[in-house]
Amino acid sequence: MKKIFLTSGIVLCMACPAMADLTPLTNGSEQCVSGVLGTSTAGDNVQFQAKWTAHTATISLDSKLYKDGANQTITNGRDAATASSPSPVYTVYGGDIYTDAQRTTPMTGNFSVPVMTGYVFGGFYTEQNGQGSIKINANGTFTKSDITNLVSDDLGSATLYASWTAKTGSITYSCGDKPSAAKNNITAGTLPGNTSLTYDATYDLAPISGNGSTICSLQGWHFTTWDCTGAKSLTDASGAQQDAWDVDTVNAAVTCTPHWVQNNINLHWDIQGGSVETGGAPSCDYDGNVTLPTSPAKTGYTFAGWEVVTYNSEATGKDSATSSN
Repeated sequence: MKKIFLTSGIVLCMACPAMADLTPLTNGSEQCVSGVLGTSTAGDNVQFQAKWTAHTATISLDSKLYKDGANQTITNGRDAATASSPSPVYTVYGGDIYTDAQRTTPMTGNFSVPVMTGYVFGGFYTEQNGQGSIKINANGTFTKSDITNLVSDDLGSATLYASWTAKTGSITYSCGDKPSAAKNNITAGTLPGNTSLTYDATYDLAPISGNGSTICSLQGWHFTTWDCTGAKSLTDASGAQQDAWDVDTVNAAVTCTPHWVQNNINLHWDIQGGSVETGGAPSCDYDGNVTLPTSPAKTGYTFAGWEVVTYNSEATGKDSATSSN
């Protein structure tokens, strides 16, 4: 039995000149084949077999980060287009996948997945931003037919887009421990709720109300900044917008506590008609030590100590301690 390869859809005309020099024509045309049958004996069989030429197509992997339909340069200057993608273009031919255009290196194993600082790769999809259907999983595994079926006679190439999810974290607020110099304990008020963090997004620390008494209070102390430690050290005086969060860790945790500062107290010394060698300190920290006037003296009297007579601004102007020399 002789095999003859002709294009599909041909109508056979057996009454043709013998041994004709024939060339296959396009689909649907008539073709004389008697010259290539190889037999003229009645009852012999001739088998016709379809001959196919495989289409060559390309599959491109786009590893960029897209926001609002456009490739973005993200907040802190890292360009999403720099995400690593070892072999971004693959060739599909005859139902097989190759890593080069010359089809010399068949695809083996899984796809290499891209990496981007601050983001988690979620696979390659038929549309941007994780839309459409996934064709390559986050770990690089895939179903072969999912890739080869992307291209057809009408579509000689296809692009798959990386799905990226920003890494996140959170800030937790706490009154923390009292300073070692503090003699009283901290009283906790209503603490701010957690602040959610997203990579490349700016963040706000919780504002501080007044001297902090509605959040955390400590007698004789105040705070106007947060001390934040953990995944990143932060300090903020007003709750204003901060730089982009750039911690490349999933579920990064930060704890913020008040940065305590002692209240400074103005001191006024009234010697009540006496004299001193050196005057006392004009101020002191609430839980700190105070420098007293030295060698107080008054004719006809014995010095018995210093007595606190006021706590408020009425003491202003009562500095009457004078040096005896």
